[in-house]
Amino acid sequence: MKKYRWLLLTLLASTVGAQAPVAVDTSALSGMKVFPNPWQSNVHPNVPIRFTPLPGSSTVEIFTIAGQRVRSLGVSGDEADWDCTNDDGQAVASGIYLYLVKDSRGDKLTGKLAVIR
Repeated sequence: MKKYRWLLLTLLASTVGAQAPVAVDTSALSGMKVFPNPWQSNVHPNVPIRFTPLPGSSTVEIFTIAGQRVRSLGVSGDEADWDCTNDDGQAVASGIYLYLVKDSRGDKLTGKLAVIR
């Protein structure tokens, strides 16, 4: 795996992007950033993935590529942090994950992020 790590990082960088939302609305969510993306265990061991800025009444849900819900996040202030665990507190596997952010007006923002263990 180590000798192919550069290839994996290159592919993820070209498909995930630093803050690349998939669908953007002209809503309060349009300026939201997700970082670090990709999250790497050897680079960000104690750093959560942060969604910011968010309206206070927003919800953030994380899904696998297959569409299974992994985690629902609460918003604190104008941000939400994901510690790369599921709702049961277990660490998630390396992979691409999808997120869905909804605000109280019904506006939605979707995107993808990567976790590299």
